[in-house]
Amino acid sequence: MKKILVTGGAGYIGSITSRVLKENGYTPIIFDNFYNSKPIAVKDYEVHEGDLRNYDEIEKVVREVKPDGVIHFAAMKAAGESMDIPEDYYENNVGGSANLFKALIKNDVKRVVFSSTAAVYGEPATKQVKETDELRPENPYGHSKLLVEYMLEWLARRNRLNSIRLRYFNVAGAWPDGSMGEDDSPKLLNIVPLLMKAALGQKEFKLFGNDYPTKDGTCIRDYVHVVDLANAHILALEKLNDFAGSDVYNVGVGQGYSNLELINLTQEVSGNHFDYEITDRRAGDPAEYFANSEKIQKELGWKPKYGVRDIIEHAWKWHSSHPHGYEE
Repeated sequence: MKKILVTGGAGYIGSITSRVLKENGYTPIIFDNFYNSKPIAVKDYEVHEGDLRNYDEIEKVVREVKPDGVIHFAAMKAAGESMDIPEDYYENNVGGSANLFKALIKNDVKRVVFSSTAAVYGEPATKQVKETDELRPENPYGHSKLLVEYMLEWLARRNRLNSIRLRYFNVAGAWPDGSMGEDDSPKLLNIVPLLMKAALGQKEFKLFGNDYPTKDGTCIRDYVHVVDLANAHILALEKLNDFAGSDVYNVGVGQGYSNLELINLTQEVSGNHFDYEITDRRAGDPAEYFANSEKIQKELGWKPKYGVRDIIEHAWKWHSSHPHGYEE
């Protein structure tokens, strides 16, 4: 299995995974509508511009490329935004996925690695989340991803597609030398890029709540390095070489770090002190949760190489050398 179609391959995770694919002997082929990405991020690969919401566009690419497998990243991904425009999230994430799977089945492509999310768990009942825990997403984004998971389970039961579903926790960091990272965008919502913007003096940082029942009063989350996450996709592809059905794995380091720890670490790594505003908690933010990643470590042999300091150091290399992201 050498030729891999990467939907949403020009995005933050997709572009870095494409580089890891290439380094592991695969040929990544990019399919992207560039809604939230730029062609320059994947300038070294074969690129097809198109939209999964248009069945004919994706079917034509699958038919012509004849990939050995697919990594499916393409999705709208902002939980808050999904509350405002849920219909767009279902049309894009669910409808687009249905078109992709239909095109794959028509052209006898059987292997899919799906980019899912810890948002399918909603607010966890326990701090350490297992794959077998209850699935109760609390926003249309998480629900749309869960619906795609259900599709893949049924398609596997009917022997139409084989799949591995990876439930990401908080993905952060950049390529270790700072040459690739998360593109600049008004849609940057995750804490690490927002901290980088604060350290660069480009944006004020807001800390949502400091009265949680945690060690320092701020939320605790599991942060996985984007390159470690990319490597999980390689292992998932390898499993699909001789696996029939659909399986699911959490991808997280299994340890939490608080928002205040990230703030302090960013100031230390960047050498830049910045003030921040402490505001009210956001509705629905659990105090603490992180992944139980024993299953992927035991069954696929995945083990994170990078820790939270690496995440901040690599992110700072990227953002400080590319303060406006990828520039054409």
